Amino acid sequence: MNPIKVFISYTRADREMQEQLVLHMAALKNSGQIEIFLDREGIQGGDLWEKKIATAIEEAQIMLCLITPRFIASEYVGIEMNLAKPRAEAGDLKIVPVLMKRSDFGTMWYSRYQAFPPDGQFISKMEDPDDGYLAVVHNLKKLIASIRKQEEPKAAEEAGSNSAPTLPPDSPTESVRNASGGGSSSGGSNSSSSLDGVKDLVSAGKIGLALERLQDAAKSDADKSNQVILLQSRWNGLRRNESMGVISAADASMQRNRITHAVLSLVDDFS
Repeated sequence: MNPIKVFISYTRADREMQEQLVLHMAALKNSGQIEIFLDREGIQGGDLWEKKIATAIEEAQIMLCLITPRFIASEYVGIEMNLAKPRAEAGDLKIVPVLMKRSDFGTMWYSRYQAFPPDGQFISKMEDPDDGYLAVVHNLKKLIASIRKQEEPKAAEEAGSNSAPTLPPDSPTESVRNASGGGSSSGGSNSSSSLDGVKDLVSAGKIGLALERLQDAAKSDADKSNQVILLQSRWNGLRRNESMGVISAADASMQRNRITHAVLSLVDDFS
C-alpha cells in the first residue's frame, strides 16, 4: 500500500510550528502511512525549486496549510495555493487549513474547506498546544482512512486486470483535434509564429513538446510560467500513471483532454 502524499504549505517565519506539527505526525510517517513533502527536505541542490514544488503539489493527495497572518500575507504561499486550486476544485486534492494563529482567514477562498482542529480553535491560543496538534493528527487519520476507502474500488479493478499495462499513444481525441483548429501536423511545422507552432504540436498530440515551447515563450511572464509548470507537472503525472497502469482508460482520456484544452487556452492568452 503506497503512502498518502501530504504537502505542507507554510511560511519560513512559522517553521517552529511546522516542526511541531511534523513531530506529532511522526508515527504516521514512520509507519509508512504518509509521505510528507517539505520544501527544505524535498528540494536538493541543483533542483529547479519552482518545478519541484509544482510537481509535489500535483502529486499530493492532502495539502496542510498552516494558517497564520504571515501565511495569508505571503506572496509565494499565494502562488502555491493558486497551483493547488484547480486540483482541489476537481476533487483530486484535499486542502486542509490548520488553524495556528488568529488571522483574517475567513476572507480567503480556501476558508471554505474543513479546517483542523474542527472546533475552530487556533492552536496557539490553547492552554496546551499539544492538544491542538494531536487533534490535527487524529482528524488527519480519519481523512487518510476516507481516501483509502475511495481507493479500494480502483485497486480492486487493477487487481482483476490480467493484461500488462501499455502506454497509450501520445495523442488527443478527435474532438480535441477539431477544437485545436484542424488536422495533425509534424513537429517540423513551417509556421512563422512560435505560438502557431505550439498549436500544430498540440494538433499532432505532442503535448510535452508544446509545453516546452510555451515555457520558452513564458520566460518573461511569471504568472504564465507558473501555469506552464503546473501543466507540465499534470502531463508528466498522467504519462507516469498511464505507464504504471494505475489509471483507467476513461480517466486518462478525460485528463488528457482537459490538459490539451488548457494548453490551447494558454496559447490564446499569449495572443
